[in-house]
Amino acid sequence: MAIILRIIGGFWVLHTFRPVLSIFIKLIQSRLDYTVGLSEGISTVMLVGGFGLALLKEWGRVVLRIGAIAYFILQAAQVLYQRNLTPGALAPLLYYGIFVVILSLPQAQSETRN
Repeated sequence: MAIILRIIGGFWVLHTFRPVLSIFIKLIQSRLDYTVGLSEGISTVMLVGGFGLALLKEWGRVVLRIGAIAYFILQAAQVLYQRNLTPGALAPLLYYGIFVVILSLPQAQSETRN
């Protein structure tokens, strides 16, 4: 389970590094006069959680689980708002739901508590 958790942590670091870097560049270029959106904020949280989970820290697992739940809720709200229940629209829900389930497993919790 430790290997799976490290892979998930590394995945989120690689997946969110570029968007978070572009957020910081925009903040610096605009002299901190840039509005960060909800999705961009969650990406930053997921980057931090990815680093924590790659080191098998309990806070990293919790932060990633909360971020995955937030992404799940955002996607579900978008699907419900658009009333678009096609398989293509439901795929992101499954994607983030898998991360929520894996990070909520008792085995994942026991692995990060050591």
